[in-house]
Amino acid sequence: MKTTKTKLSLLTSAILFSSVIGTQELRAVAGTSSSATLYESNQFYRPDSNVDYVDQITPSNFSSQSTTLYSYLSQSVYVTTAGTYDFSTTGGTVGDPFLILYSSFDKDNPMNNIIVGNDDGAGSGHALLDDVVLSADTTYYLVTTSYNPATGTVEFLVTGPDGVIITTLTTDPEATSSEPEATSSILNSTISGGGKQPAQDAARVLDSSSGNARMQNVIIAINNLSSDSAVAKAVESTTPQTTTSSFTAANQISNNVSNIVSQRQNVNLNGAGLNSGDSMLSEKNIWIKPYGSRGSQDDKDGINGFDIDTYGIGFGFDGEYAENKQIGFGFFYTNADVEVNNVSQTSDIDVYSLIVYGNTPIFDNKTNLLYQVGYSWQDTSSNRGIEFMGTSAKADYTSNVASIDLRLLRDYRVNEKLLLQPLVSTTYRHFESPNYSESGADALNLEVDKFTANELILGIGALGFYKLNENSNLFGNINIGYDLKDDNNIVSSSYQGASGLSFETEGIDNGRFSYDLGIGYENNINDLTNINFSYNFQGEGSDYTNHVISAKYTYKF
Repeated sequence: MKTTKTKLSLLTSAILFSSVIGTQELRAVAGTSSSATLYESNQFYRPDSNVDYVDQITPSNFSSQSTTLYSYLSQSVYVTTAGTYDFSTTGGTVGDPFLILYSSFDKDNPMNNIIVGNDDGAGSGHALLDDVVLSADTTYYLVTTSYNPATGTVEFLVTGPDGVIITTLTTDPEATSSEPEATSSILNSTISGGGKQPAQDAARVLDSSSGNARMQNVIIAINNLSSDSAVAKAVESTTPQTTTSSFTAANQISNNVSNIVSQRQNVNLNGAGLNSGDSMLSEKNIWIKPYGSRGSQDDKDGINGFDIDTYGIGFGFDGEYAENKQIGFGFFYTNADVEVNNVSQTSDIDVYSLIVYGNTPIFDNKTNLLYQVGYSWQDTSSNRGIEFMGTSAKADYTSNVASIDLRLLRDYRVNEKLLLQPLVSTTYRHFESPNYSESGADALNLEVDKFTANELILGIGALGFYKLNENSNLFGNINIGYDLKDDNNIVSSSYQGASGLSFETEGIDNGRFSYDLGIGYENNINDLTNINFSYNFQGEGSDYTNHVISAKYTYKF
């Protein structure tokens, strides 16, 4: 926020109390007083009880919702010290106020999550929530309405072993004023500073959590930033962008592994003597293949892109178990480094993949069904640099990827040197990232929810093999895919300093189309050994590209 703007004094709001239109933050020792306003524009069908007006009303004693709309105000109450607390109304213009305390509050479902309520427990038409046991570092929600539909001010007193922080959540949306606002919200500064949707969603939560004790240092640090652009950048650094990029990393690694295995499966079934040098004969084969890739995702739709570098090695064993039918097993280790654009966020990823693969003739010996079934464990170590606080948030978690690849191809011999294999394919991938917790950044550590994403890709393409001489070939491929599911990659998370408030961070959507172009060279060194080298250019839409190089050594025995 710009220094020329009036800043909210947290110290003053911790000592004083007043009635405001907007957010009100208060803190005292042993007792906290406040006042707020019921506006006609905030109404709900309040819960009704079947007990005496002076009794404490437990959830089971709220019998139904009223059929009349009542004005209400809601306030968050952040408790720093565990213990027994009393909530009472002490004055104001609203006659006979009614209090209900919630663990979470939804005005459209007001019968849910009630802790306790009261109408006249304090006498003289005032409500009292008596001896309520509350937990430390927890946000509760106090809802005030009235016995008769009414509007006006209500004064409160909360007493207990320590003060609480009260934030008024309801305002009067119908109120208008020609006077400029005295304060600027984090959201407004984020928007003015060029912050895109992920940062804006996080800014809303930061605004709402300003009454939480653990968030006070964060709010002060943001208020002290010199410009709106600095605020936008600071807020952006608090979002989990490495998590959304992990899905793309998983897809890239899965594609690399699938392509390597596919090269083992690209067999010439017509027996006319044009081998790719990589065909699975009746002899058993072992193979080893190192590989590496470099991917680049451009920024898109206000979401930061990233760079991803991978390297790995694969080992495999395969052979013919029946006439023209092969089966094989592969194990792959891949390491990936992900760096998010424009923010200091990185991931170091180790992936362990197991693959079962094979092929079987369909219709005749020129048509072949190729299959792969794979499962991967993706160990991720993430680091989010939060420069405006001088901290870093770190996490370690394991995601999982299950995949099935099917390809149907047919041999078409153009001449003695050239073989073409048109194909159709389908690929299904299921990605699952667990819920996890960060450490190292105090209130700005994230609690990230579990999320899943799926792909179902239909593809068409072709392979080609050109015989240079008796021992060497050139080969190439072209494939185009279309994702039928096109799942949104969205992560929900919350700050540990404001655990009751969550926000969403959306990953980049590159559209449904993908492509893969490849070229390579292979050579039969002798009757038992073969080597090949290949390069592939892959992409999704126009904003993501990946370059893959690999080499492979095969030994027959």
